[in-house]
Amino acid sequence: MAERAGLVQPLVLGAGLGRRFGADGGKLTAPLAGVPLISHLLAALERSAERHLVAQPLLVVQPQAAPLIALARAHGCLVETVSSDALSTSLRAGVSARPDAAAWLMLLADQPFSTAVHWRPLIVRWQAGAQAVFSDGGYGPQPPAIFDHSLGELLRNLTGDRGASQLIGRLNQPPAVVRFSPGLWMRDIDTRQDLLEIEGQIKARQRGRTPGLAGGGGKGPGSAGSAP
Repeated sequence: MAERAGLVQPLVLGAGLGRRFGADGGKLTAPLAGVPLISHLLAALERSAERHLVAQPLLVVQPQAAPLIALARAHGCLVETVSSDALSTSLRAGVSARPDAAAWLMLLADQPFSTAVHWRPLIVRWQAGAQAVFSDGGYGPQPPAIFDHSLGELLRNLTGDRGASQLIGRLNQPPAVVRFSPGLWMRDIDTRQDLLEIEGQIKARQRGRTPGLAGGGGKGPGSAGSAP
């Protein structure tokens, strides 16, 4: 099988309302380690785009999210707006906005410590022929995940709030899974308590008491298997 070519299109899904975070929402712009929460991910994507690992990223947000839109543009991101907080709506909008992408890299805006350490092994599996590639930090398939261009029609017909997990049973081949050591990379921030816990882990690391933020890197193509 010929190796796939082309840049993967990052889609950062950030249109959720953050209801569990508090009455004012504002989760993605809440300060984390001195900068807005989403800036960690956007900065990592900006560096990866400059190194031609990925295409120019696209952030999907609600139209009223002016601070998020400004942050995205400051980091060189494209912006697509949607008026629904359903995950499938955001994914559909992102895929439809970049229909010619060789593949789409689905990222959750509230996973601030996802980096190229995690994206690169997924890209390698996609380049080798996998139709869909998920991450696994010990709890089953999860984002970040990559979907080949051939899945575009399926992605554009997703419904509800389960996002791309609906695809698993519809694929022509089982999705590949790249396994990583557990770490902060896999943490999504839903509540203020989550934010406080992660702030505590960062401070402990800065004092030299815990391992790195990202967790272990992907163990490469040999560790990937079929999703359960």
